[in-house]
Amino acid sequence: MVRFPFTNALALGLLVLVSGSASACEFCSLYSTSELSGVKSGQLSVGVSEEFTSYRKSPRGERASKRDAEFLKSFGATQLGVGYDISNSFSLQLSVPILYRDFEQFRGFRGDRDSEAGLGDISGLISYAPVQIREAERSLIWTVLAGVKTPTGDTGNLDSREVVEDRRILAKHHPAFGGTEGSALSLGSGSWDTVLGSTVFARQSRYFLRGSLQYALRTEGDFDYRFADVLAFDAGPGYFLYADHGLSGGIRLALSGEFKGRDVFEGEKVEASQIRDLYLGPEVLVTMDDGLFVNIGVDLPTSTAGSDALLVPEYRVRGAVTYRF
Repeated sequence: MVRFPFTNALALGLLVLVSGSASACEFCSLYSTSELSGVKSGQLSVGVSEEFTSYRKSPRGERASKRDAEFLKSFGATQLGVGYDISNSFSLQLSVPILYRDFEQFRGFRGDRDSEAGLGDISGLISYAPVQIREAERSLIWTVLAGVKTPTGDTGNLDSREVVEDRRILAKHHPAFGGTEGSALSLGSGSWDTVLGSTVFARQSRYFLRGSLQYALRTEGDFDYRFADVLAFDAGPGYFLYADHGLSGGIRLALSGEFKGRDVFEGEKVEASQIRDLYLGPEVLVTMDDGLFVNIGVDLPTSTAGSDALLVPEYRVRGAVTYRF
């Protein structure tokens, strides 16, 4: 699978941002931006998103035993999504994640690099937009959502007591929502989970605010292992530098985070399985009134998990391309 499929989109976005000042068409273009964020009966959308995170050992991880262990080096998630607006307020969405992880594996103090890839946990969501205000100079789109994450991903890595007893589990984490955040202990959780969330897009002239919040309620999965509930958010202000002829380009400063408690294995909490990560970084957004939306961002960690963490993120690159018919 080709990594970072959004290089061309980023180049397009930068070209848009530096190509000139706005003309009289700017409000038409900015209006179409809110159209892409809202719901319209009978509209179909398809998209692909990518998230790549690089990891390093924490000071505690450097001191950890390398007799029998795995240390994650990087984790990637490609999400394939299809959505359909069944009315002017309700929309359905199916997300299919393809996960990839690169890790260093130690057996008897001898280390080798290895990797694996496969299908993650598929999610189905329904969203409702109670507020949709679209005007030339201002917009406000607020959406709430709920859905189910299914146990479609492989959980073979959990099929061993040694995973916990040898503390190898402490050097790994697990994706939060079907492979969109974090790193992977296994490609799947083996559990049926409930996902709740909300998104908001607000714009006044060229200034805008974009944000999202999701919470996953986890249940016990395969091999008596229960991943902890996860809270994830993304929020930040932005400004459209260019808006003309149905094309707009903006930048945003995004603060994002992921918070997960300790997992439970056979009734006992698993040490160092919690996640407490905060990121801050720039994002480029490009929209076209024919239905195309592109965004790409770079996130740098500003705060990570406490002293019991063995791995901490170095950086995260994410992007998405969505087309609405």
